[in-house]
Amino acid sequence: TRGHYLLHSAELQEAAEYRHFLHEAIAHAAERGELRLLYQPQLDREGRVTGAEALLRWEHLEKGLIPPDVFIPIAEERGAIIDIGRWVLEEGCRELGRWLEAAPFSLRLAVNVSPHQLLSPVLIEDLRRLCQQDDRLTHCLEVEITETGIMESSDRALDRLAEIADLGLRIAIDDFGTGHSSLARLRHFPVQVLKIDRGFVSEMHLNPSDAALVKTIIDLAHTLGFEVVAEGVETAEQHAMLLDMGCDIFQGYHFSKPVSGEEFLEYARRRTDGPGKMVATP
Repeated sequence: TRGHYLLHSAELQEAAEYRHFLHEAIAHAAERGELRLLYQPQLDREGRVTGAEALLRWEHLEKGLIPPDVFIPIAEERGAIIDIGRWVLEEGCRELGRWLEAAPFSLRLAVNVSPHQLLSPVLIEDLRRLCQQDDRLTHCLEVEITETGIMESSDRALDRLAEIADLGLRIAIDDFGTGHSSLARLRHFPVQVLKIDRGFVSEMHLNPSDAALVKTIIDLAHTLGFEVVAEGVETAEQHAMLLDMGCDIFQGYHFSKPVSGEEFLEYARRRTDGPGKMVATP
């Protein structure tokens, strides 16, 4: 129109078309068998595998692997995140059941729950049903929710987390340090685990401020009775620093990339030969 400019390019058009394509395709990803879970090991201070975090991947039949930071926001916009979250819970619990049958030691599985999924009554129904089907899950399943997800709807989130805790499940706060909340505020939530955001871990050996912040988080979290997990541990130097700081659990490429359920179980067997017994790692 007169007095206005319309900017257009082939790249912008292509990006818009790709986003529209994903917006439609994500709703059918589970039924088409395009979703899969990978599992990144978590290790304690002695190097024993305590469990894993389930990580969702979408491999489209035509477009190939689509990054989670691309498709998760689209799934939330599309309203598909509830169904996808249910699939993740179902598949993760099936895999956890296989581990518990095969391994002579206990393992935990951490499953991420989106803010939309947390506030859906379907989540509690699904968790209750899964725990009734296999009562071992009440000791081995951990529900992760981001710090931001809790803070955005704290009152309703508190009620829902209380329902999850009533089932006997562990609750973890993921990406701590990004949501601008305080540990004093989080102590009112039924939380057992605090996961330090990988952004702080990745720079802590280079940035004294990040290192001081991580140390403070660990100390305060322990004072409040939280177990602390460090994500994104990629170097021996980072691991050594976190050990000195008193961190409890470690996760990252320094130990293992995300792997299939079968590969995770084999990795856990190599690291731990029964409860409390270590074997050499190749």
